[in-house]
This record gives sequence, C-alpha cells and structure tokens, in this order.
Amino acid sequence: MLLLALLPLPRDLAAQSASFRVGLYQNSPKIFIDDAGNARGFFPELIDRLAAKNGWTISYVPCAWAECLDMLARGEIDIMPDVAKSPDRMDRFPFGYEAVLTTWSHLYVRPGGRLDDITGIDGRRIAVLENSIQHRDLLTAMATHDLSPDIVTTDSFQGVLQAVADGAAEIGIVNRFYGLAHEADFPVKRTDVIFSPSAVYFAFSSAVSSNLIGKIDVDLAMLKADATSPYYALVDKWLKPRHFESVPAWVYWLVAGLGAMLAGSLAAASYMRHRIAEGTAQLRAAMEEATAANRAKSAFLANMSHDLRTPLNSILGFSEAMQRQLFGPLGNHRYVEYVGNIHRSGQHLINLVNDILDLSKIECGKYEIAETWFDVAAELAEAKTRIAAAVEGAGPRIHLTVDAGELFADRRAVIQIIDNLLSNAVKHAGDGATVTAGWIVGPDGTGSLYVADTGKGIPEAELPRIAEPFFQSSGDRAQKPLTARNADGIGLGLSIVSHLARIHEAVLAIESTVGKGSAFTVRFPAKRLDRRHNQPERRQKPVGAAAGL
Repeated sequence: MLLLALLPLPRDLAAQSASFRVGLYQNSPKIFIDDAGNARGFFPELIDRLAAKNGWTISYVPCAWAECLDMLARGEIDIMPDVAKSPDRMDRFPFGYEAVLTTWSHLYVRPGGRLDDITGIDGRRIAVLENSIQHRDLLTAMATHDLSPDIVTTDSFQGVLQAVADGAAEIGIVNRFYGLAHEADFPVKRTDVIFSPSAVYFAFSSAVSSNLIGKIDVDLAMLKADATSPYYALVDKWLKPRHFESVPAWVYWLVAGLGAMLAGSLAAASYMRHRIAEGTAQLRAAMEEATAANRAKSAFLANMSHDLRTPLNSILGFSEAMQRQLFGPLGNHRYVEYVGNIHRSGQHLINLVNDILDLSKIECGKYEIAETWFDVAAELAEAKTRIAAAVEGAGPRIHLTVDAGELFADRRAVIQIIDNLLSNAVKHAGDGATVTAGWIVGPDGTGSLYVADTGKGIPEAELPRIAEPFFQSSGDRAQKPLTARNADGIGLGLSIVSHLARIHEAVLAIESTVGKGSAFTVRFPAKRLDRRHNQPERRQKPVGAAAGL
C-alpha cells in the first residue's frame, strides 16, 4: 500500500524491525485484555496491521496505565499506544507527529445528580485516572477557575465509574470511547459537560529510532487519508457506540394490544428513523472525507513553507530595491507608484501565507515552542510602537496599562498573540477610536493579556464562531466573498491566538457589545508567572493542538 515499504530499509530501521514490545492496559474498546488473555481493541488491531505490512513481530506486555509509562521510560517496552502529549511526557518520550485519534472526555454523576458546567465540581469528590491527561487538565481547570474539589484517583477508567457508582465519588471523568462503551454497566448518568478535548499518539522508548517513528507516521497518515482504508473500518468496528438491548417483550405485547390506534404512529416513526439513519450515514461519510482532506491540507502546507515563502521574499526584496531606486532612477514617476503597490501587495500576501502556515503547523503537530522568562510589558510597548507606525491617517489612539512581572512562555508566540490582537483592534476600531492594551496580574496570581477597542463591536450571535478559521464578523469586520476581501485579512488572526493560548494552557475570552466595542483577553495560569514552577532555562519542543488521553 505504501511505496516506502518497497525501498531498502536503513540500518537503524532494519535492526529494529524484528520485534517490538507494546504496552497493554485496560481501556476498552480502544485497548484491553480479553478473557482469554489476548490483546483486543482498536489499537491492537491497528498495530497488528502495521506490523503485518512491515514484517514486524509484536508482543504485548500487560501493565496498568501509570506502570506502562514507567516501563516505556525504562525501555522495558518499545511502544505505548493511546498517549496524549503533554510537556512532561514530551520530555520523557519520543512521540510521532501523526495523531491516531481525536477524543474528549465526559463527566458522569449518579442518577439524579446534576452538573451544569465545570465550575460545578467545586467542593465535591471527583474521580479521575491517576497520571492521565484528564488528571492534568483537571488540575489546570482547578487553577484557572479557582476550584477546590476533593480528587479521588484510580488506576483505570473502570475504577472511575465504579467510584461514582459506589458513592466514593460524586463525579467521574472518563474518555468518551470508554464511557460510551461501558456507561450502561454502571448506575451512572452522563452529563452534558465536555472536558479535555485531546489527540492521542504512539509514544516510543528512547531506543526506537526516529526513522522508524517517521515510517509509522507515514503509514498512519496514508491510512487516515483514505476513507476506505482499514483504519476507518476499525473505527467503525470498535469505536462506534454499542447498541443497547432491545425493548422487553411485555412492551411489545402492550403495543400490540393498542392495535390500529398506534399503527399509523409506528409507521411514521419507522419511516423517520429510516430517514434519520440515512442522513446520519451520509453525514458521517462527509465528516470523514472532510477530516481526511483537512489533515492532508495541513500536512501539505506545513511542509511547503520554503516553497511558498521563497518567491514571496524575492518579490519583496526586489520591489523594495526598486522602490528605493538603489541602482538608479526608474524614470516615469508611475513606475515608483506601481512598485510601491507591488511591495505592499507582496507584504500582505506573505503575511497571509505565514498565518496559514502557522495554523497548519499547529494542527498537524509541527509548531515548535521555546519557553523562557521575559517581560510582557516590554513586548507590549514595542508592539504599540511597531503597529502605531504602520497606521495610515489619524487612526485610533493606543493606550497601555501594564503591571510589572515576567511570564514563562514562548516569547515569539506571545508576540504573535499581541500583534494579532492589537492590529485587529486598530484595523476595526476606526479613526478617532481608542484601543487599550495591557498586562494585569490578578490577586490569584494569574496573568491577563488584553486588548480592548471602542469600535462597532461584534453581534452576539457571532461571538461563538469569531475565533474559527476564516470566519469574519458581519459587523465592522465585514463578511465578504474571498475574491472581494480587502487587506483586512482572511479571518485567521483570532484562530491562531486561540491555538497559541491553548498551547500555553491559557484561555482566550471575548466580550463585545454592538456599538460600544470589543475586549479580547488571554488568561495565563498562575504557575506561568511563578518561578517556583518553571525553570528559567530554555526548553524547545514541538507541539500540536490540545493533547489528551
């Protein structure tokens, strides 16, 4: 199926291709041990297919979740499936770039219990799988929202639901695949609260070569790009919600006794179920096709940065040299005007390309961050000077309000957040308006980077979508056909800000009132402002979108 499999293997790849040890823990239906002691589930079947294609021998090593990760770190197993990326895990293990699955978690309560949002966990007992990505995200949510639940840790997702069923915990967090497959086995109720959106990957021991990791990435990416591949057959087989048992027999006798009075209703209901089933199947096929196309787009753009930027930089360089008339006068004054137009258009185009490439790198896990301590106030001051100098005409007035203090983050990413928010406000506030930017350290130790304007504001109905890629408001940020959009951009700035905020465990909050203006705030957790939690040395690592188990 892959041309790469037909090429000669390098030595380091060939040497490792004979046998691999894979960690096996209980997380049905993704991965589990059946009653006969065999490895079952989505991940074992996927691994077995990859192994059969490449001539590898696979042996599964049973272990509990936390124990599996420790064994991987010690080199006692070679591959651990179903692992979400997090800063500490990326320091411990090599990861593939290609996500195997995207998932999220559900919060469960006992029947009759209630949970409206994540703040409802405050002061209550909540069960979570120890050292899982849900455990990490729970701690982050506690710090972000100043919550103080009583955490009950377990060694399996089964233990989480059992704790809720037994009353040892009032709330439990499990990933959606396990929850949908096993919620009927426990007296629990799934709430509407969605938690910890995440992507899971293969993690490897340090002894596995980067060539082999890359080959698995390529095999996996090509399987996912083909909607008819075995990958999607395995998704359908293992990860669809199971069908529950049919209605008890006495119900059918009762329905039969109602006779002709209900016959028409049953026929109508049957027809509607058939139509809904057809629509659902078509929707799922369309979603799978769209997802595969989006992944292919992201991977293509992330690897095309050199080919896209090089000609644009040449256009900018040569047009600037002509604009300055470095090698002599151009002659007709119109040529100077035309060259200026070329340079401005080229600069606008390369800015759009950079935005698209940055977003694509984040989506396919190739965006790299290098975290260090730096002064946010100084970066705000430089951004004000830089953006104010580029404003044509009167433009809005820019004011700064800053607190002292440093932030532990990727400086380049935070500068991009500031530039995107500040330039967005300046463009849409209008002449004579006021733009206020600032950095405030709250009494709880969290840091808020904000930009507010007194522009026309954003309609309330559009606020939930304003940070989506390519979306532009129908208010002052006019929604136009792509061919008619002006130099204001194509609607990627806020989406990039949202992604970069999540990479730093921060949250983008948007408030707006039509006719009064808008405020955009990125709130960083307190631990990123406290040197006791972060070492000052520089760390570099690739990151993807939100990570989770």
